[in-house]
Amino acid sequence: MIRLLRTATLLLVLGVTGPASSGQAVIKPYGMPIPSFFFPAAEQRAREACAQERPECRASVRADMEQEMAISLVIPWVILGVGILIVLLYLRKQEKAKQKARMAARQHHDPAAFRKLDREKEERKRGDDDDDDQLD
Repeated sequence: MIRLLRTATLLLVLGVTGPASSGQAVIKPYGMPIPSFFFPAAEQRAREACAQERPECRASVRADMEQEMAISLVIPWVILGVGILIVLLYLRKQEKAKQKARMAARQHHDPAAFRKLDREKEERKRGDDDDDDQLD
């Protein structure tokens, strides 16, 4: 059923839009160039010519803009990766601290002291039960 729906959707999309001709298959690069107000007026005009794809665009300016756009595509992923790495390192540090605390507690554990404490609790409990019997 799902395969049938996928096929029908694909046929519908192809039927509505039709295959793109080679004249329409211009793929524009995504990304953001550095805003032009950081540059002098002559550089701003050259960058504007390249952005509007006019013939007076210089190849060096176009290459710089393409490089800026490529970097602007990669930077968010790098920031995300660094953020995830920082979170993982923080969680690892927390886990190591917990493990260290567990190890210290295990090393300081004295079973004899706990047995003595349990005996004292049982004696007090028996003593309280005996006191209840004497009050009646």
